[in-house]
Amino acid sequence: VNVNTASPEVIACLEPELTANPNLVKQIVMARTARPFTKITDVLNLPGLGTFGQRLSKVLTTKSVYFTINGMGTFAGARKLVHVTVHRQTNQTAMLASWQED
Repeated sequence: VNVNTASPEVIACLEPELTANPNLVKQIVMARTARPFTKITDVLNLPGLGTFGQRLSKVLTTKSVYFTINGMGTFAGARKLVHVTVHRQTNQTAMLASWQED
């Protein structure tokens, strides 16, 4: 799970201690808003993570290989929404993983 982009709900579900402590989840989100995490140790050094921080290090990352792109266009009164998921390959090119139009 990318700690820089995961929703607070996803972060809260990673460990029972986070589920029970919404203020700690809020602290993680506020810290990444101020400055995105570049290493997992940046997250683990936050106060309050205590002993379960090591368990978190096994499920967290600071990088993503899947990205969602949402777009909307209008023409002559018609509106089209497009939702795309792309996968970043090891050679840094992107491959289309899914495409949905509304």
